[in-house]
Amino acid sequence: MKYAVLIELSRSRLSFRYYRDDAGRFFLPFDEKSESLPLAIYCQGNDLQIGQYALEEAEKHNPCAWKDIFDVVKQKGNFVCRGITMGMNELLLVAVKKYLDDFFDRILVRAKGGLEANISSMPLIFLLHSDIEINDRLFVRKSFYDGGFVNLAVWDFGSEIVKRLCGEHKLDRKKYALTVFAEGSNLYVDAIDVKQKTILRTLPLQGKGVDPRIDYAVDLMWQSLGYQSYALVRENETDILRRVAATFLQSSRIEFNDPVVFSDGVERIVYLSRNQLEGRSVGIDVAIRGSIQNFMSQLNIAEQDCAIIACGAVSASDYFLTNLRNVGPEVIVDSDNGYQKTLASILNEAIAKDFLFGTSASVAPTGHPLDDKLKAKVNRALREAALMTPQNAQIELMKIEQELMEITPAPTDLKVYLGKVKLAKENLRQRSTVNSQSRSTNTHDQNASKPKAKESLPQSDVRRIENILRIASRIIPENAIQQILLEKDRLLQKSSFDIQEWLEKLDRALCEAQSRQSQEKPKQPHTPPPLPGMNRTARVVRPAASHISRPINGTPQPAKQVSGLSMVEARKLFAAAISDSYKSPKSVAIKNLQDLLAKFHAANIHNFDVQMNGRIKILNK
Repeated sequence: MKYAVLIELSRSRLSFRYYRDDAGRFFLPFDEKSESLPLAIYCQGNDLQIGQYALEEAEKHNPCAWKDIFDVVKQKGNFVCRGITMGMNELLLVAVKKYLDDFFDRILVRAKGGLEANISSMPLIFLLHSDIEINDRLFVRKSFYDGGFVNLAVWDFGSEIVKRLCGEHKLDRKKYALTVFAEGSNLYVDAIDVKQKTILRTLPLQGKGVDPRIDYAVDLMWQSLGYQSYALVRENETDILRRVAATFLQSSRIEFNDPVVFSDGVERIVYLSRNQLEGRSVGIDVAIRGSIQNFMSQLNIAEQDCAIIACGAVSASDYFLTNLRNVGPEVIVDSDNGYQKTLASILNEAIAKDFLFGTSASVAPTGHPLDDKLKAKVNRALREAALMTPQNAQIELMKIEQELMEITPAPTDLKVYLGKVKLAKENLRQRSTVNSQSRSTNTHDQNASKPKAKESLPQSDVRRIENILRIASRIIPENAIQQILLEKDRLLQKSSFDIQEWLEKLDRALCEAQSRQSQEKPKQPHTPPPLPGMNRTARVVRPAASHISRPINGTPQPAKQVSGLSMVEARKLFAAAISDSYKSPKSVAIKNLQDLLAKFHAANIHNFDVQMNGRIKILNK
């Protein structure tokens, strides 16, 4: 008998499902009465449980109950379970192990033995929602892998939906997908590379995950109770009524006239009609549209290369669909009730892997060593991690460790490279300890006499520079030089960070672009692509070019001075004006840019129109 356990996990809820090959080709819930549990943990003596009771006790501030688990596990301190004292970072692991132990006892009826006998081989799949941040995703993998679950897979909901839609040929000719989920009161947008099936970045939209008509529907339902509401406190019943309203708005029902169980355990008839909501039209929230368009611009994603995928509750709400269609790209409504299609796709993928994940994916050596490109990538990550701050380095090392453990089948020399990563992490911990000790022993005067060490450049800035370096290597040299100079100037303003390494990389890219410019044959004038972060919809209507500037016999004329302004001087003025626009007041910066643009037009120079108009548009917001 083959089996597997799937744990669906968000910041607020989790659910346990299992598969066994003698019960059909689908995942079944551990408990059909409560498929999804609030992510809250109660532990006192031998009593350990996850769910509603734990949440209620945590809200009563019971010291033996915790909610917001991903925040709790980062706290210092201990908890006691069955007489054993453990660190708070083990709370999630210990609670989940209790339910997995119950799986072997109650569902498999000890046919495979207990959890401890199977912990290193049991197939365990974590399916994570978009509201779990990258650090917390890495924590889940590390916590359970170090806890003995070697045959472990950690997958993202958005990536799995994209995989399934690719198999259904719904994302053909698309380079990127934006999956949109509603979690709690927030909306989450995952930008996913369709080819690699990996998440590039997640955009959280705080407070935008709720249909604004729900509050009005709650008022109507409360009024429908009439005298029955006298025994209730409205604040205690709001969440119940909001859930009823959300379900009604996502359905095709004309009216709701059903009993609802309130917090006192009593059923009462509640009424709500579509006719009552007719006056509340589905409006456009410009913040949703603007945030997603800006998100696409930052990642340099063009509308024609992208599709928006409405997932879960978002796919059933005309409010969200109207707003998403207003963004621009094609919207795919993924009507996957209860994510059953996605769960079936995940199960098929697990069966194809023979339920072998991570380092246990190869029982016997295959005779094939690690790929040379991946070896170089690991060694480069180890070198770069040694130069980072310990916190950033730990994150990068955990990423490369995760990538290594997902190779199927495992190469023969995998342990060697995992050992290198483990050693680097131990060195980082020692370095972090030494740094903290040295900080505590140094006196105030000693600290004042030494220059303050600069922090490593934030990862968001690193990704931006790497993106510019990639773009600069592909576009025409003149535009590449402009982009690199702008980024270099922006980087020089970061006085509190160590920027030397990245300045050197930009200088090398600048030399390469200048070398390409000197070697490249003359080409027809070309409109440069917008810089990362600029609004891609900005368009500039250029004046007709004079016959003096047109190429003769297809050959462009050499750059020369027009109206006393050469292209070299124009480029310097452009770079200086953009740089000043980050320092000067908005009104001054806008006027300076507009004056310079007029000066360029007078000299028949239009190479900088897109960038300057884009910057002016941003400053005007």
